[in-house]
Amino acid sequence: MNAAASAIRCAAVSVLAGGVFAGPGTLPALANGASRSGQQRLGDTTIVISYEFGTVNIAADSSQLPVTDPPTYTAAPTHIDGSFRRDCSTPSADKAAATFSFSSRDPRGVLKTADPANTLSSRILSAAGRLETQFGPEDAIRSVTWRCAIGSVDGTPFAFYFDGFEAFTPKIAEQHVRPALEEQYGPEIFERRHWLACPEAQFAVPFGQEGEETAYCRYQIGRRDNVLSGEFSVTATPFQPIVQAPLSQRTYSQRPIGCRSRYERSYTRSRQRISNIDLRSPKPLCNERFIRTDLAAAALWATRHGRRTFNAGLRGTNSVGFEKQAGYRCRLHSSSSAEKARFRVRCVNELGDVITYAFTARPDRPAT
Repeated sequence: MNAAASAIRCAAVSVLAGGVFAGPGTLPALANGASRSGQQRLGDTTIVISYEFGTVNIAADSSQLPVTDPPTYTAAPTHIDGSFRRDCSTPSADKAAATFSFSSRDPRGVLKTADPANTLSSRILSAAGRLETQFGPEDAIRSVTWRCAIGSVDGTPFAFYFDGFEAFTPKIAEQHVRPALEEQYGPEIFERRHWLACPEAQFAVPFGQEGEETAYCRYQIGRRDNVLSGEFSVTATPFQPIVQAPLSQRTYSQRPIGCRSRYERSYTRSRQRISNIDLRSPKPLCNERFIRTDLAAAALWATRHGRRTFNAGLRGTNSVGFEKQAGYRCRLHSSSSAEKARFRVRCVNELGDVITYAFTARPDRPAT
């Protein structure tokens, strides 16, 4: 996974009606020393802002698109003002924001940080079709963790996040799944016993969506007669993680039932003929492939090695990181005679699901 894919990328976003800024809000702040930059196209003008190592650069450029050689411009921007924010979801409540303002009519621009004593000024740099300034380098800038910029160029608003956010993490993904679950099941849902996981092993970048990393999450809520279980995906879009509709969901009882159909048929495993099969588990687990393919072989292996306990469970890429749900601790009981052996395996996962698998094994003799 490359660094570009594992970071929540910066892109233009809009100011919503009522002045609410569209943003993640709960994402972590930047680490000191990271380079932050972003830009937004406003009609014929592009606003570009970057800051690092105690220096802030702000520029508005009116070069025409597509770029020509030599470049052509509309009239140069004349005034830029705005602010930097730490909390981009509700910028009006961010009392630590810094503000900036400069104009082609004034020789110097002004940047005011949270500390009134740290009011910086800068010389205005102008060129064909361009209005630009630079503040710093100053320690007052070097130590901040601004995450977005909002403002206007000649009255046209802009708003965007900076590059350089911390990596999209399991914790961030889980923070965005929880409200979705509360909306679906009610705010009291997490008062019940629950498990929620968005493991890093289940992070992926879908083909053709570079920069939009997706986390796959599973949850299980409740025990015994009313268990809620399902999957969500969370995608780190350019502006904020978006929780997709549930990929799957089910409600079931953990009380075991007798599973029928294919599990009653005999088969050969590890040179043993497996027959008289009796499987009891919660209904959704009756068709889990690992029970048929793994449990009998694991029990025979444990017997040969003198073990009474072993681990079993779902395997494969889709189960990595979900071991509390997909992994089972099994205990083996057996009795034998000269011709056959009877086995009973009881397996439990950490979420309270119980599987009991009993079978008879005898040497598989070739037909005569």
